[in-house]
Amino acid sequence: MKVFNVTLMKLSVFAGLLWNLSSAEGLKQDLLRLALPTLTEKVLEPFTASRDDNANTGLAPEVFYNATACLRNLSASKLVNRQAMRNCRGLIDSLISYMEHCVNAGTPDNQSLENCVCILHNLTYQLESEMPALFSRINALASYTRNRKSDTGPIGCFSSQSHKLQQESGFDFPVLEESSPKGASWLFHSRALQSYLSLLSLSEREATQEACCGALQNLTASTGTVSNVLSHTIVQKLSGLKCITPLLESANPALQKSAVALIGNLSRSTRTKNLMARNALTPLVSFLKTSLMKNDISSDFDVTMATALHSANTLIRADPESAKSRIDNTLVNGLNSVSLNPALPKSSTAAGVLLHSLWSDKNIQSFLKKQGMNKKSFVNDVTSAAFKSLQVID
Repeated sequence: MKVFNVTLMKLSVFAGLLWNLSSAEGLKQDLLRLALPTLTEKVLEPFTASRDDNANTGLAPEVFYNATACLRNLSASKLVNRQAMRNCRGLIDSLISYMEHCVNAGTPDNQSLENCVCILHNLTYQLESEMPALFSRINALASYTRNRKSDTGPIGCFSSQSHKLQQESGFDFPVLEESSPKGASWLFHSRALQSYLSLLSLSEREATQEACCGALQNLTASTGTVSNVLSHTIVQKLSGLKCITPLLESANPALQKSAVALIGNLSRSTRTKNLMARNALTPLVSFLKTSLMKNDISSDFDVTMATALHSANTLIRADPESAKSRIDNTLVNGLNSVSLNPALPKSSTAAGVLLHSLWSDKNIQSFLKKQGMNKKSFVNDVTSAAFKSLQVID
């Protein structure tokens, strides 16, 4: 591939050409090696440093748009491509800077911002497993905290003190963050998380919302310490549920799916369950009631519904008292209907598990009986088989 000399052509033409070329899979490695540093140094860094479109740079917004569109294509590919972009000096810093600028300036719907957020979304994919050194501080502090807790002596498995330690086993992540992050460290910084959440509420561009939700989903996808810490940050420190739960009402199935997956990730954290039960269960149950009446039997719908049902089960078990007012005949009848639907294998199992779990909770069972509901609606051959086949573990 011929090396581009940007001093011999206008940057707008250069960036536009690179955007066109970036769609070709066979050219991506060369573009990452030759064009990525140039675009970052000549376009992204000066443009975002100005904080005001092309002020003091001479760069037209179109140049920045073309450059970020090119990088968006390059980021949606292989591990080696993601790593090259994560390690590119100044790239992530510029993307984050522009995202924050758009949030603060009240311009959440421009196309360049969509490109930036989509790049960041792609770069968060499998971040913990692909760049574990980024999270060494979190894991070391978590290990130290656990060791200190264990020094308090043995505690009974079912004692109130054991439960309290389980609830308080984390630590305050934002306080421990780097005050001036650089490069890939920005990808999971609380300022980035806050910007994603803000754009979920502010932006009307569904692609931007999907990318923000997807980035948060990527960062909370694991079941380990990092995911728990970031989940706690999103739910409790940044009050993120008020930005996330409205997405359940979106008319865009892809955005709904991403929001359901994110809520599923967040609900796994011991430290967030009770707060989520109080603030996310109502919109989640409303989503279920509406979705249970659909005739959709696609695999995507099946996966989304199964995730929503498992999340609802987790949150109901976390706070049975709060859950009682959300359970009615519409929900129960819908759950029974789905539990009998062989065309939705994942959802039917999850619905059966949820029904069985509701009756297994003595507090909820008493409430259900007072509402005139009977055991057969919750515990029968179908729900018992589902319950046995799928052990729900927090």
